[in-house]
Amino acid sequence: MKVETRIEIEKQIVGQLLNDALINGFTVSVDDGGERYALSHSVNMDDIMTALMNTDRNEVVFHDKNGQPAGWARLVYGNNGYDVIANYEIDITKSGSDAIFQGAIELSENLKEKYA
Repeated sequence: MKVETRIEIEKQIVGQLLNDALINGFTVSVDDGGERYALSHSVNMDDIMTALMNTDRNEVVFHDKNGQPAGWARLVYGNNGYDVIANYEIDITKSGSDAIFQGAIELSENLKEKYA
């Protein structure tokens, strides 16, 4: 697979993940391994995407309307693309948290079938 194709696949999956989180009322923080979040409690898709993919991995944290964590995802770049979501966890007690990952996981599975 070409590097450009892999990067596009990663962007599609991450974009789906973020879009679903924002649509469901969550804010997003980006941890790029530094001492502080690279971006904290954002609802701006452009800002979030700019904060991502600058290192070989990021963790994104999803916060509910009260600012409390509702889930997280570890994103690892540079493998097959469709496996960009390396690990994740949700707090099922937070309303709508289960919807954060549904679309991205389905897209990932479809792209894996297409490119694997």
